[in-house]
Amino acid sequence: MLSVQQEYGLQIVRLHSHIGSGSDPEVWHRCACLTLGIAGRLPQVQVVSLGGGFKVARMAGEATVDLQAVGRPIAAEFERFHREHGRRLEMEIEPGTFLAARPGSWCARPWTWWTRG
Repeated sequence: MLSVQQEYGLQIVRLHSHIGSGSDPEVWHRCACLTLGIAGRLPQVQVVSLGGGFKVARMAGEATVDLQAVGRPIAAEFERFHREHGRRLEMEIEPGTFLAARPGSWCARPWTWWTRG
């Protein structure tokens, strides 16, 4: 990415990483750190987008993400970035499943039942 940026004289102002719809705070933290590491090498970056959505339990045995457990260490990494690089980054998140899963399930509730022969 850095070589393409240099070759074409691009200014990269936004980075996006797709974490996947997950519930493991360590995966979110690791991905945020990797993305912030890249942002540190690109002085024009103003926005870091952590996409993928937050896991919502829809089936037995699935875990719903703990937003506090995910958010605290990521917020700390953004603060660390600010101290080390002297610039504040905006963070975007993609709540996706977290906002749509339960209402989507409710909207898809069957109104009638029938069976085939």
